[in-house]
Amino acid sequence: FMAELAYENQTFVELLTDDGLVVLARGLGLNRLFIKFLKLYSDPRTLVLVINTSNKQEGYFCNELRKGGVEYTPKVITNEYSAKERETLYLMGGTLFVTSRILLLDLLRKQCPIEKVQGLLVYNAHKVTDSATEAFILRLYRQNNKVGFVKAFSDSPEAFTNGFCQLERVMKNMFLKHVYLWPRFHATVSAALSRHQPDVVELRQQMTPNMTAIQLAV
Repeated sequence: FMAELAYENQTFVELLTDDGLVVLARGLGLNRLFIKFLKLYSDPRTLVLVINTSNKQEGYFCNELRKGGVEYTPKVITNEYSAKERETLYLMGGTLFVTSRILLLDLLRKQCPIEKVQGLLVYNAHKVTDSATEAFILRLYRQNNKVGFVKAFSDSPEAFTNGFCQLERVMKNMFLKHVYLWPRFHATVSAALSRHQPDVVELRQQMTPNMTAIQLAV
């Protein structure tokens, strides 16, 4: 894993200490933060469910964890597993990527031991709208498990400006009280980025006589 910046460490500690929604400006390394939590909970003695990730994101996260030497990488539960096989995987513990449709079905059928789930990691949290399947999953989870954590992640701050009180509604859907905002102008972020300024190289193409004539004509 690459060396961590000060704001990344602070974000990790804040979210680890208190459940909440972390919103990073795009490009500040949400994937790196999420991988730290996946690494932390990749242990068969726990049961942590990850929802709202795409197939591509799941592949990327698992690959990065393997490269980082993580022994128990997350398993991906899809409809390729039978109901009985999924029930066995839940009981085996560890971190599990679960498609929302499958998880909702398993929760309603009592095949997922929801009372044993240590927590939920919610990626792309800005998509947890009132009508989203993930909102229903979180409601069932919180109704049946009062002590498990919920940690949500997003790097799409502009999505929370759409509609009326969109951020408040998303927070309510996830039963969260804390939001951690990390824009680029945050003092800690700005200090970290200022130490690694990009090199700007300006290239100027000399115009040919014909190009000069066209420019003068315009």
